[in-house]
Amino acid sequence: MALRLAAGDSVALAPYLENDRAWLRTWPAALLASPAADSLATVRDWVQQWYRTRQSRDDATRWSAPVPTTVDSGAVAVSYGVRDVLSRLRDRWLDRGYLAVKCRAGKRASDGVSRPDSAAVLTIDPGPRFRIGEVTIDGVDFPERTRLLADFLPRSGAYFDPPAWDAAVERLLVEIGQTGRPFASWLQRRASVDVAGGIVHVNAVLFPGAVTYLGPITSDLPAGPGSGFLVRATGLHAGTLFRQRDLENARRRLLARGLYTQVGEPLVYRTTAGDTVGIHWPVVPAQRANRLAVMLGLSRETQDAANRISGQVDLDLPNLAGSGRHLTVRWSDDGRQKTFFGFGYTEPLAFGTPLDASVALDQEVVKDSYTRFRIDQRWQMAVVGFWAVEVGLGWDRSTFPAGELQGTRRLRGRAAFLHKRGDHRYSGWSTTLALETARRSTSLRVDSGDGGLGAVAQQRIYELDLAGELWLAAAWSLAGRLSYRRVGDELEVVPLSEQFLYGGARTLRGYREQEFHGSEVAFGGVELRIGRAGRSRLYTFFDMGYFEFAVPTAEQAAETTRRQDVQRGFGLGIDTRTRGGDISLAVGFPGQVNFDEAKLHVALQGSF
Repeated sequence: MALRLAAGDSVALAPYLENDRAWLRTWPAALLASPAADSLATVRDWVQQWYRTRQSRDDATRWSAPVPTTVDSGAVAVSYGVRDVLSRLRDRWLDRGYLAVKCRAGKRASDGVSRPDSAAVLTIDPGPRFRIGEVTIDGVDFPERTRLLADFLPRSGAYFDPPAWDAAVERLLVEIGQTGRPFASWLQRRASVDVAGGIVHVNAVLFPGAVTYLGPITSDLPAGPGSGFLVRATGLHAGTLFRQRDLENARRRLLARGLYTQVGEPLVYRTTAGDTVGIHWPVVPAQRANRLAVMLGLSRETQDAANRISGQVDLDLPNLAGSGRHLTVRWSDDGRQKTFFGFGYTEPLAFGTPLDASVALDQEVVKDSYTRFRIDQRWQMAVVGFWAVEVGLGWDRSTFPAGELQGTRRLRGRAAFLHKRGDHRYSGWSTTLALETARRSTSLRVDSGDGGLGAVAQQRIYELDLAGELWLAAAWSLAGRLSYRRVGDELEVVPLSEQFLYGGARTLRGYREQEFHGSEVAFGGVELRIGRAGRSRLYTFFDMGYFEFAVPTAEQAAETTRRQDVQRGFGLGIDTRTRGGDISLAVGFPGQVNFDEAKLHVALQGSF
């Protein structure tokens, strides 16, 4: 079936015609008959009723249940509703604001030969595109009424676009709800049309509803610490004004906690008090949320050296007794000279405040180099959605068994912005951007005449972590991560205990655990993953790393020289999901395919 334009600007209307031609191709051939179009006399009725009785014209639901009927050929076919193609085509142009549109059908004729219905021509005469005339909104006054009407409703003189008008009314009602009046309603009282002038006048009534306050807040969780924590984690408080935006932010806060596999849309209901509503949260808590991870690495420093096994154990308890309290314990050994042990605890919404308070202690020992003890206290507060701010204080002390330097002490202050990723089944990202300022005092092994206190230096410590995943298809995704660390020291030479380490399974695969160090480092990588989120996945990766640090020159201790290098690693890996736990296996090559230098990284993770 052909489609042509009888009148109008063919260039401006060409996109509409192309869209209609694509729409016509979805119709069964037997239904493309040529009945008469709807009467133009129904336009006024259509305009007057468009808001209250306007039927959905979505292509997915354009046909009703099939019923048998007889077409011109005499064969029995299937009809998908009583409204014919011309009626629905006209509806499409009415939705575009061409209220005087005329649609008709005819058959091509050549030498007296009549063509079949499949060769029929649909002709569209759109007429003028109607504009909005006088808009009168009745109803009681309330604060910000004038501003809201001006901001959200189409203005007089604009083109009349029924779907856009409907969407504007919906946005207006939502915004009124943000002022504490959640049950606003709209009544389209009258809409008159001037067909000759191409103008539509609109008259409606806006009912803002009563000011409403929050009442009881409940959830699907049983009564106890878990349900109490969920209510506190939403940030909602009984007695405050009800706003829809607050519910959206509360839902994001719950998702950001990572304690619930599902957080549904909250159910809002009226209570016996006329000005109060209750909120019920449909949530599904994460089952077997506790994690025990064991990571192993197999490598050798040179081709002639013996194999070396490195290991790490992480215990993660993110929801102690359903209260949201978080406990972590970590131990690692690189199999050569470095051992680490750390402990962390988080008290959510500490002391009735919106702050999550956490404390972390760790000790790191590098044989024949240094021993470092560190303690950090941080406070984190969710700002909006998955965004949070963090402040903290820290102190660390390092001792050195040999050399001129005997020990260092640092007092650090921290400020950071954080963004957490939401549902891992969808594309998303996370980031940490932090700045620390530190004051370091140094004690020397040889008495320098100033009581052995050595120099005092100010430091600036920069930290950036960025990670994300983009889903290319149902079972294909591209993931990337980038980390940057830098410590700026007035003395330029930074002790090894204050430098940043990287290398190994979580940073730069294809190399030994924490093989590289520097006062300025950057590392990251990209992965092409095959498989669905939460299931077994195969991936290939490419990692890069960079380090830089200063050391005193051999000739002049007061002078320094800088060392730097770039590393590359690549390989293949697989994540296997089983009922008993998860197994991750990756084989990395340090810059070139050499199986004698390949590094094997294995991670075993169990849930309980």
